[in-house]
Parts: sequence; structure tokens; C-alpha cells
Amino acid sequence: MKLSQLVLIAGLGTAALFSSASFAKPDHNLYRFLQSERAAAKLELTSSQQEQIAAIRTLSKAELDPLKEAMKGNRTAIKSIVQAEQFDEGAFRSAMQGNQSEMLEIAVIKARYNNQLWNVLTTEQQEKLSKMAKRKHKKMKKQQD
Repeated sequence: MKLSQLVLIAGLGTAALFSSASFAKPDHNLYRFLQSERAAAKLELTSSQQEQIAAIRTLSKAELDPLKEAMKGNRTAIKSIVQAEQFDEGAFRSAMQGNQSEMLEIAVIKARYNNQLWNVLTTEQQEKLSKMAKRKHKKMKKQQD
């Protein structure tokens, strides 16, 4: 193998390794952005709004943590079923159905959390946040193409 090919392969491998932005989800969690200092500056959040956002986050985290723990236990059970010598389809189905109820609850809590955060913002801030989300979505889509 030529040295130039080796250098090219090493360069491409390094570029792929460090281009984690290409794997990022579009609109990852825009509401997480609201908790940052950057959001406070860009959206001109008041200290009252920042406190409300922090309180909402704390409450939702308290609701989500037990569900995440239950799902972690379920993942362990699913992993043991998959790695067993004999595959037990019934056990796998019941473990997956157990996961569905937790996933539904998590989705409901996150939707409620996002709604509460949205309603903390003024109309102008909501419009600004929507524009920021659209720009981010466009940028991520462009990176993926």
C-alpha cells in the first residue's frame, strides 16, 4: 500500500471520528437550550422565567427518574433473553410490552414538560425560539446531506 493511500485513509478515519455533528439528532432537545445562559441572553429571559424553567426541570426529572430505572431493569431482562442459549419469544414479548407502558409515560411527562416550558415564554420569545429551531433544523439537514 502506498504512503499516500495510508495518509488518505488515516485522514478520512479521523474526519469521520470527529464529525459527531453528522450523527446529532435534528431538534435534539431545544428546550434543554432554555436552561443555558446563551438562551437567557438570546431570548432575553427574565430571572423569574429562568427560575420557573429550573423548577419545571426539577419536577420533571423527579417524575422521569423512577421510570428510567424501571426501563433499565427491563433492558437487562431483554439482554439476558437475547443472550440466552434458547430464545424465549414469550418472555421477550412480555418484556417489550412492559417497556411500552414506561415509554408512554415518559413521552407524556416530556410533552407536559415541553408545554409548561413553552407557556413560560412570552409570545415574542416563542416566535424567536421557533425561528431558532427552524434554523437549527435546516442546518442539521444540510449537514446530513
